[in-house]
Amino acid sequence: MRPFVRVTLAPAMNEIDVPASLRGYPGKIVVIEAGRDDTLPPALSRALARRLAAQGNTVERLVFPRAGHTDVARQPDFTARLQAALR
Repeated sequence: MRPFVRVTLAPAMNEIDVPASLRGYPGKIVVIEAGRDDTLPPALSRALARRLAAQGNTVERLVFPRAGHTDVARQPDFTARLQAALR
């Protein structure tokens, strides 16, 4: 059964420029990509990682090809990979 709840965000949420907010951030930024995400398609994660890297941020992408939007943290290797990325 597919989810049946739709969420509408306040219009101001669409105006948040994540890369601009992180410009100059000195730490590593981890971008998580879920390959089966219908809410935030993988192309958006890739584009975010590219924009962050282009402005000089240190970026690590973690790709979970079998994960969807809500189950990425339940992937068998999620915790180990995230811990390694955050070191």
